Amino acid sequence: IAMAGGVAFLGEAPGIRFVLAAGLVIGGVFVSLLRPRGA
Repeated sequence: IAMAGGVAFLGEAPGIRFVLAAGLVIGGVFVSLLRPRGA
């Protein structure tokens, strides 16, 4: 899924900033779920 999203992101230059921002937010939330800040 991540690789497919990367390919789609590379294919859509106009939406790069939006995809990057969304990816960072989603990735941050996912990591937070895996590794709680309190842990």
